[in-house]
Amino acid sequence: MTEEILRLANDLNAPYLYERSFKLADHALYDQRLLISLRMAHLGPDPSSLLAHICDTLAVPAAHRKAIAAHLHEADNLHLGVEEGAGTCVYKLYLEFARKFRQALGSAGASCRPPLLHLAFKWEPREGGLHTIARYTGNPGWGVGEMQGRLAELYADSPGSAARRFAAGLLEKAVARVPAESLFFLTVEEDDNPRASFDLCVYDAGFTLAETEPEILALGRYFKLADDELGRLIAPIRQEKLGHFSGGVGRNGHEFCTLYYGVRRHVP
Repeated sequence: MTEEILRLANDLNAPYLYERSFKLADHALYDQRLLISLRMAHLGPDPSSLLAHICDTLAVPAAHRKAIAAHLHEADNLHLGVEEGAGTCVYKLYLEFARKFRQALGSAGASCRPPLLHLAFKWEPREGGLHTIARYTGNPGWGVGEMQGRLAELYADSPGSAARRFAAGLLEKAVARVPAESLFFLTVEEDDNPRASFDLCVYDAGFTLAETEPEILALGRYFKLADDELGRLIAPIRQEKLGHFSGGVGRNGHEFCTLYYGVRRHVP
């Protein structure tokens, strides 16, 4: 299914970014994951027909189609994702509201809710499959203390989590290289399920996977992976840039974490 997403992106004849990732959960490693990012401006004056084609190709549920159409005119960027594993496939379509996000930052008071950056539609392309909507809200202007505090809240029920230790350590290492304002911390919630997670972007800090390899392998042990399973995955990609680290409680109520790496630009 990752190949299908790539074919679809190439058929759009527009420049895009693509990024790989791997996800860890209890006794599970998901490495067939891909995220494509496009600017809406590159999809022509009326991207609605292209979005209809994407929705047809990826079997987007009717309820999602209606919501996507309602918010499409506000979006500046489009992201397409896929995750395969354990006999399942989940497609993802994110609408990014960069302009509205910046406008909200300019007018928001201290008591206002964090503004919405991404509205993400996720579904299994099969009859009766999962479909949910995730909201990614930003917390710009947060310092290290606020980010660490949010991590403590998210992991209140599992303070010894290796994923929390990884995130906290990554944050401390990152601010030793770049200002805290160069990092980006998002909070994630989904409709009708217990998902409560975060996404920390550290691309500007310039870490390679190799620099955090011992801690990544510790994550594998924490999630009870086979001793060499994660090592084999990392070996050929050690010099790739670590981009994002996300984690928390997934929609199934269990802990997970994901590492995104090696963003690339494709120009048709």
